[in-house]
Amino acid sequence: MKQTRAALPVAEPASAKAADKALARGAEKLEWARQVCREGHLRRTPAREEILQFLAHQDRPATLATLSGERRIAATCDPATVFRVLQKLEEAGLVRRIWLHERAPYYILLFPHDHRDYVLCTGCGKVEETRLECPVQKLEKEVGERLGYIEIHHELGFYGVCPDCQEKPGTRRGGKKSSCC
Repeated sequence: MKQTRAALPVAEPASAKAADKALARGAEKLEWARQVCREGHLRRTPAREEILQFLAHQDRPATLATLSGERRIAATCDPATVFRVLQKLEEAGLVRRIWLHERAPYYILLFPHDHRDYVLCTGCGKVEETRLECPVQKLEKEVGERLGYIEIHHELGFYGVCPDCQEKPGTRRGGKKSSCC
C-alpha cells in the first residue's frame, strides 16, 4: 500500500527571501531619504528621485559614471546634473562620498546605523563590502565622550588585489607597503 504524506507548505527559496528582504530594505531607505528631503526642504525633482531610488536599492557604492549611465537616470538628466544632485544630497547628509585610493569617488546612501566598510581591488577597481564588524565605531564613541564631539564618522578603506586579478598574468603582487597615518 502506498503511503501518502500530507501536503506541506512549500518553503520559499532562500534567494527569493533574500531578494524580498533587499527590496523591502531598499523601500525603507528610499522612504527615509524622501523624508529627509522633505524636512530639509529639498524639492522632489525627477533627477533627485531617480538617483535616490537607485542608491536606495544598491548594496555597494557607485561611481558618478555608473549613476550617470543608469538607464532611468540618464533618461532624466545629464552627468553634470547627476553630480550637482549628489553634491546637494551629500550636503543634506543623505549621501556618503567615499574616496577610494586614486580612483573616482564612489557614492552610497547614508542610511542611519547602516555603517559599512569596503575593500577596493587596486587591479580592476571592484569594490566589495567587508561584512566585518568595524572596530573603529568603538573609537568614535570614545572620541565623542572624551572630547565632546557629536556626529562623528570615519572612513576606513582596505586596498588589495582581488582573486580574479590575482589570476591575471603580470599582476603586481605585494604592491605598496601598508602604512598607517
